[in-house]
Amino acid sequence: MRDAGILALLGGFVMKIERSVSLWVYAMVILAALSTGVLCQAPCGDKDYECKIAAANKLIDSDPKKADGYIARGDAYYNSNRFAEALPDYNKWIELSPNNAEAYFYRGDTYYKLKQYKNAIQDYTRSLSLDPNKAEVLTQRGNAYDDDGNFKAALADYNSAISLDRANVDAYLNRGVAYGRQKNYRAAIDDYTKAISLDPKYADAYKKRALAYDAIGDAEKAAADRAKYDQLTNQ
Repeated sequence: MRDAGILALLGGFVMKIERSVSLWVYAMVILAALSTGVLCQAPCGDKDYECKIAAANKLIDSDPKKADGYIARGDAYYNSNRFAEALPDYNKWIELSPNNAEAYFYRGDTYYKLKQYKNAIQDYTRSLSLDPNKAEVLTQRGNAYDDDGNFKAALADYNSAISLDRANVDAYLNRGVAYGRQKNYRAAIDDYTKAISLDPKYADAYKKRALAYDAIGDAEKAAADRAKYDQLTNQ
């Protein structure tokens, strides 16, 4: 769901951070890597998570009271779908930086991946209490509310996210899903259409809009959306 496409140097390794990350976190990891003197080593491959974990271990060994190594190792675990292993590193980040909004956001995402939705909601809420105007965090909390069955709260969060960022494609898509669960199919279609206008290659939006068209009996438009979905996913 998140890919900032940012390149971060970590312990001598070029590391693609596949989650959104602030300049503060980026700078902290870079400075720590510089201070350990290991930036001379060969770079890791983009998906070589064991290499990145080893680099993070060196940062932690060099100074276990700094958060940067735990952040980097947690991200390597997270990005390799080892969410249960990522969790202790984000716990440590919060222990060392208890008022850092991003730390709660990252841990919230990890709880979400583990389907621990109430824990995820709690962390997203804490993150928003520290930094309220984050559309991405509101969208993620909306997803957690939706998966936990609280559709009213999910809609409220998607609405807030969209008011902060009118180009938030995921918020429109996910609000459409929430409307669909409430059988408000025309509102769902409007949101899927908005998502498509923002990202015409967003295949999932066509797929979901097709289902909404089916629900209101518009077979022709449903078929057109399925054809577009097939075109995009078979490229």
